[in-house]
Amino acid sequence: MIGIIQEHFTIEQLAKIDSISSRNDVILFTDSRMPANDFRNIATTSVSRSFEFEGTLVSTCYRSTEYLLNNRSAKRKIFYATDLEWTKHNSLPYDKPLRIYNSEDIEVIASSQDIYDNIKTFFKKPKGVMEDWDLEQISKDT
Repeated sequence: MIGIIQEHFTIEQLAKIDSISSRNDVILFTDSRMPANDFRNIATTSVSRSFEFEGTLVSTCYRSTEYLLNNRSAKRKIFYATDLEWTKHNSLPYDKPLRIYNSEDIEVIASSQDIYDNIKTFFKKPKGVMEDWDLEQISKDT
């Protein structure tokens, strides 16, 4: 089972995840309102429930990765870095990206080669590159 923590999911993201989750093997943890579209292959629940989740847990931004840092039940923790957030926030303390990117408990996977190279320059080397959601890759890397 794969859990994804994200603040907001777009219709496009939900459609993509729904189309590749044919076995109801994905649960989305979010506190935002979900669209009324019918996504039959994914379940959703509150972010607070992620602390009970025992599968592979994937985060997509600094805020959702904070949940990973504090989670003691997930079998595997992945930060799917789709953006270089630390370059866009003047008020973001440097210790925050340091804790996330250098954590021994979290695997970092970059969404592009450019993001991979930038992370590798400043922090520990990411595990790899995954340009689009690939649940099979996440599942088999366990």
